[in-house]
Amino acid sequence: MHFRYDDENPLEADALIVDETSMLDLFLAHSLIKAVPPHAQVLLVGDIDQLPSVGPGMVLRDLISSEQIPLCV
Repeated sequence: MHFRYDDENPLEADALIVDETSMLDLFLAHSLIKAVPPHAQVLLVGDIDQLPSVGPGMVLRDLISSEQIPLCV
């Protein structure tokens, strides 16, 4: 699968809000992050009642477990 935006053609954005983040699998999360320009901020939104990803990986859970990103609860 090929997306329109990637590291060679990044999104034109200073900020990006990603809702339903628990549904991101590894492939989609990797593709999304590659498309975010280096200066942009990313806000990941999710909650415990959301469905998990259909593909491999539990990106939101793993990011939270890493304790490497700030959380607002």
